[in-house]
Amino acid sequence: MRKAMRIAFWFVFTAAYLSGALLSAGEIHDACQAGDLAKVKKILQQDPEQIQAVTPEGKSPLHMATGWGQKEIVIFLLKEGAKINALNNQGGTPIHVAASRNQPECAAILLDHGADMEAIRVEGAVTPLAIAIFKNNLEMAEFLLKRGADLNARIMGGVTILLASERRASPAMKAMIKRFIK
Repeated sequence: MRKAMRIAFWFVFTAAYLSGALLSAGEIHDACQAGDLAKVKKILQQDPEQIQAVTPEGKSPLHMATGWGQKEIVIFLLKEGAKINALNNQGGTPIHVAASRNQPECAAILLDHGADMEAIRVEGAVTPLAIAIFKNNLEMAEFLLKRGADLNARIMGGVTILLASERRASPAMKAMIKRFIK
């Protein structure tokens, strides 16, 4: 039985590889990272399913474009139907990636298109605001707070972001956060 399963796996893998599915997934992610909108459009014109292709880490093209600050590609992918709250292998959405990579302009686009600002990433049980604070991404944390992110959201076993930030945030981050405490 195991031998038959291995043979079936290799058959499917080889067929996918030879058909270009695995290569195309890499191509679209590379194009998103590089900011090559023309190539992204060409890939999706040839194979619209590539809009939801994922890397081994579970990153969609939208995760990739967001992380690298490729605003035009983020907008294009959303117009083409990319899943705005798609989860990567860590359970993070593109807005989690924006918070982690300090990309407030991409985060603004995502929020304007309905992204969940309070989404809890499975790994670490954190929101985008918590990620920005813990990574000391001051610009991103301030952006999220201005957009209404909840400092009292419960993360990591029930602790609020505010309490966790008192323990873990940099002095500059703490000073910025104080401006948002009511």
